[in-house]
Amino acid sequence: MATDISLKCIGLIGGLPSRPTAEYYRLINQATRDQLGDFYAARTLMIPVDASLIEQYQNRGQIGQALQIMIDAALRLERDGADVIIILSNSLHSMAYKLQERVAVPLLHIIEPTGQAIQKQGIVKIGLLCSASSKDTDFYKARLQDQFKLTVVAPNSIDQGIIDNIVGEQFAQGKVLAAGRQECRRILQDLIILGAQGIILGCTEMGLLVSQADSSVPLFDMMELHALAAAEQSVCD
Repeated sequence: MATDISLKCIGLIGGLPSRPTAEYYRLINQATRDQLGDFYAARTLMIPVDASLIEQYQNRGQIGQALQIMIDAALRLERDGADVIIILSNSLHSMAYKLQERVAVPLLHIIEPTGQAIQKQGIVKIGLLCSASSKDTDFYKARLQDQFKLTVVAPNSIDQGIIDNIVGEQFAQGKVLAAGRQECRRILQDLIILGAQGIILGCTEMGLLVSQADSSVPLFDMMELHALAAAEQSVCD
């Protein structure tokens, strides 16, 4: 067992749906135990936000109102003692850089550990499976291309619509049909045919739909990598 360990506090901006938030919490604590031993748990604070309300604001062009919800949550975490903040949603990272400008506590962006993991494997062409709200926002594709020098391959518009239905409708109801899983696996294989040397699972729900057993190339689960990086940052010698 590890001794003389001080854990930094991880501030979690959680939200809806609840399943990815719970999975983040499980992954962070599992990573902490893997590093330090079974008697350790992560130090965390969580502020829930209504992701559906934020999306409504964004769809109406009321970006300021959407951002303010995130800022209020981050400032409360900072005030309550968080040493690092993470957002438990892929799509809400569209506001991450503006959010970081408003808080002194560092915000661990979901792109960073994913890009680093891809680079370590020498991959230059990466497939991206995510919701349209994430794919169509520059923070994903542009950051992967500019910072990590990756060529990004994404599903065509028809397949993207299928993914959005599975993530937005089936997961929202807490039930994913077998046909939905099969479609995600087919789309994954199509990206490999297009030359993807690896696949990013870019929705917090996507890792529950496909696994490494479904792919001949490495999968990079953004939620899992993000949670692991947060746990690693929280450990102070």
